[in-house]
Amino acid sequence: RPNEPSYGQLFAAKVAVSPTDPDVVAVSMFGANVSPSHRPGALIRAGVLQPTMTSSYTGSNVIAFDGNGQYVYGFNNESTEFGLRRLAVLADGLEEELVVTGAGSFQTQTLDWSPNGLVLDRAVYRTPDLTLLGTANVEDGRCRLHTVPNRLVCVTRLPGSTDEALAVVDATSFVIQSTPIYRREVGRSTLSSLVPGPAGQVAMRMKAELDYRSAADAVWLFT
Repeated sequence: RPNEPSYGQLFAAKVAVSPTDPDVVAVSMFGANVSPSHRPGALIRAGVLQPTMTSSYTGSNVIAFDGNGQYVYGFNNESTEFGLRRLAVLADGLEEELVVTGAGSFQTQTLDWSPNGLVLDRAVYRTPDLTLLGTANVEDGRCRLHTVPNRLVCVTRLPGSTDEALAVVDATSFVIQSTPIYRREVGRSTLSSLVPGPAGQVAMRMKAELDYRSAADAVWLFT
């Protein structure tokens, strides 16, 4: 693991494996007791850290490969820059090529790529030029690319109610297809992660604390 003179030992924040070469791994790194904590983005080939890395000061906290292993996309969720980045995969590392202001937030923890676009919270971007294609009309803002073709699954709050729902959204037209309702329980009102699964399934990791790093106290499964 690399060290920086000012910050010492760096650690892995997120890891993404190339879809075309299992020996190629992209890593977003962070430093302990540093704010913002993101440090360079790096590439590992066959277990060897490559020398070309991205900047230490405009790093990405969450990352995702595209479908052919040509690019890694990253998002900065630690400062109001909220940079959505395209990183080129080189023979010797990663190189930042493009930055736009993303529609994510400090709570953004996922970034999903598909041939139809890059999903960042409730927004979908065309790749590789990162043009905004549209946004889902959901209040909470957290969406994931579903395993069902051309669908997003999002969390939204129903108007005039304390109930929340899983909004199933068309990823091209952004029209909401359905809103399966779930009632928030006392002490389990915070959704920390949403994970789409096969056959239309969705797993929800629930907890009482607002800190996304805290332990879950329930996992809910929807179909």
